[in-house]
Amino acid sequence: MVNANKVKGTRWESAVRDFFLSGGNDAHRVAQAGEDMGDVFLNSHFSVQCKDVTASNYSKWVTDAKAQAKAAGRLFGVVIHKRRQRSVGDSYVVMDLDTFDSLALRLKVLEMLVKERKEPPSAPSPTAKHQDWCYDDTCVRSIN
Repeated sequence: MVNANKVKGTRWESAVRDFFLSGGNDAHRVAQAGEDMGDVFLNSHFSVQCKDVTASNYSKWVTDAKAQAKAAGRLFGVVIHKRRQRSVGDSYVVMDLDTFDSLALRLKVLEMLVKERKEPPSAPSPTAKHQDWCYDDTCVRSIN
């Protein structure tokens, strides 16, 4: 017997993945085996928890998304909550302020690098797990 909620969730996860792919991002659904690491991996930094339910529980969802990101070795855990009768792009992206602050700082540093046309300090080794990007006194760490 088919579980209707599972089918609905899988459909939503696929729609979110396809939305990211259509915008030029790298995204794939995560095979669920063992520890929960989220529903969709976005680029190399995000673990995304997809929710297609009417009632929201943002506090629990964000806590879970952060734990899933940590389990997956991703920097950011976010929740994408479907809005009824709206397009995928009109969905809510929910995160805590710490996550938003980290994203804002990374964007600031990258914008400074682009503005100054500076390259990262060095190219990461193909086997390196982390690469620090710095501009003046501001540094961010990426996971390769």
